[in-house]
Amino acid sequence: MQSVQRRLFQLISGTPVKPVTGARRSNVLRNIRGALKLLGLSDLESKLPVVIHVAGTKGKGSTCMMCEAICLKAGLRTGLFISPHLVKVNERFRICGKPVGDVVLERNFNRVWDVLDKANSLPKYYSFLTILAFQIFASEPLDVVIFEVGMGGTLDATNVLERKNVTGVTLLDYDHMEFLGDTIEEIAGEKAGIFMKDVPAFTLEQQSGAMKVLEEHAEKVGAPLSVVAPLEPGSTKLGMKGDHQRHNAALAIALCKSALGDKINDDIISSGLEACSMSGRAQIVEKGNILFCFDGAHTPKSMQACINWFASLNAKTCSLIFNCQHTKATKELMETLFNSPVAFDTIVFTSGSSKKPTFMKRPNSAQILSAKKSRSESESSAMQSENNENAQEEATWQDTLVNVSKVVRKGTCSETAKVISDKTLQDSLNYMMARAEEKDGNQKHHVLVTGSLLLIGDVMKELKIDVV
Repeated sequence: MQSVQRRLFQLISGTPVKPVTGARRSNVLRNIRGALKLLGLSDLESKLPVVIHVAGTKGKGSTCMMCEAICLKAGLRTGLFISPHLVKVNERFRICGKPVGDVVLERNFNRVWDVLDKANSLPKYYSFLTILAFQIFASEPLDVVIFEVGMGGTLDATNVLERKNVTGVTLLDYDHMEFLGDTIEEIAGEKAGIFMKDVPAFTLEQQSGAMKVLEEHAEKVGAPLSVVAPLEPGSTKLGMKGDHQRHNAALAIALCKSALGDKINDDIISSGLEACSMSGRAQIVEKGNILFCFDGAHTPKSMQACINWFASLNAKTCSLIFNCQHTKATKELMETLFNSPVAFDTIVFTSGSSKKPTFMKRPNSAQILSAKKSRSESESSAMQSENNENAQEEATWQDTLVNVSKVVRKGTCSETAKVISDKTLQDSLNYMMARAEEKDGNQKHHVLVTGSLLLIGDVMKELKIDVV
């Protein structure tokens, strides 16, 4: 697998990817089609079974995992392409509920790499992984394949598919705005790009502007669109925790019923949803005297769902490990975390080891705090002066996070928390473990890890936690 990892890293350009505009937009999927032709997969759709395609901002991964769980309970052989991975790239390619093994991955990887490299047609990282997923699934005897859109929809590599059985769009929120647009309407337009003529499409109730765009695009392409209501509280036992999962579960049910018909029934659906779990999403792992609580929330709405779930655990003592990419809504994420009834006694801002290149310049704390949707329009000029003074000394992103949190935490339950930003991730975890051991041995200390799935993957690597 070292050879696979080494070659994959070659596809991650040191030059950050910029948004695709103008004539380049029409080339994206055409290039992937060309790669598939080189691999003998020009008739890809004939080699794939039932196809479920899911886009969205919040919960698309959870929805796909629920679809997989329902299908498995029906005795069907499943393929699932999902992103990102937390620890190993194998996690992105699931066969019958488990990440593919190293042997299968290497065999298919070598074929795709050798053919495309010889033709001087190696694409960028994500496109390569999507082509690899097509190669793996086309060579396996499967009954249904589920594709999670990586970003957007219209130009996502998975949207090269010319035959689908059903499409779905989960809840929409502001994310990847540097690529998808600044408004919820623009974002919805990109997500709606997966709709196809005469292919059933399902979504959840959205903001009015987003819903209008989805409806208009569905009508334009001739896709019958249905809006799904969330499950009633307590009506179905869900393996995935959090009240927000009622929305994802309802969408997963609609997608499976549409795609599979009488191959599933209510008993199969219920047992599948109860059995479903997903690493890094409302997941609790016990290590010594600590309960590590993982949730990859990285938009304001998903962070609200995360903190609601964490608060429901009623922890007596708790700490926070946080990081987010500087392209995210940093201030809004922190506001959601700290304007809650949860009182963190220790907050660790750490970068971890995983990095994601971006063309966007890293902002300082003053820029973040003065951005639109500010927490308070009446911040004093003295505070602004202090922010600008601090910003000049911000050598790292962690310094910026500390300065933003100082302002956001004022007047909250976490205002007096001990803040750590100068330790490595390993040292931070060792510190947490040592502090937990000093506390009452009968009382578990809760540590929330959130803000980035990259961070969660790094923590899981350090703690040697298996991905399920």
